[in-house]
Formats: sequence, C-alpha cells, structure tokens
Amino acid sequence: MSTPIDLLAALQEIDQRLRQKETTLQELRQQISASASVVETKQQEAEAHQFRLAELESRHRATELQLKEEEGKIKEKRVRQNERRR
Repeated sequence: MSTPIDLLAALQEIDQRLRQKETTLQELRQQISASASVVETKQQEAEAHQFRLAELESRHRATELQLKEEEGKIKEKRVRQNERRR
C-alpha cells in the first residue's frame, strides 16, 4: 500500500502535470486566436482585392466599348472623306 506521503507526492506530480497541460492549452488557444485573426484579415484583404478586380474589369469593358465606338466613328469619317474625294 502507498503511504500518505507517497499519495501526496503522486497528487503533487499530477497537479504539476495538470498545470503544465493547462499552460500548454492556454498557449494553443492564444495561437489559434492569433491564427484566426490573421485568417480573417487575409479574407478581408482577398475580398477587397476581388472587389477591386471586379471594378477594374468593369472599367476595362467600358473603355473597350468606348474604344470600339471611337474606332467606328473614325472609320465612318474616313469613308465619308474618301467618298468626297471621288
């Protein structure tokens, strides 16, 4: 049988391991929290970049359309000028 001192020593050892595990658990929770914060920040940045990309694509399409319209006007003008020369 174990003596009261042996039981006390065993309890102290268990208590020490428990404190170490609680400390490790707290550190892991802090790391998870920090990682979650980084992930959230990255998600927000990605959403902002997607919005900016959509905005730029829209502007690009509008510019392309305007360019085609201007090219059409220039072609029409050249055709009219060529018709006058004849």
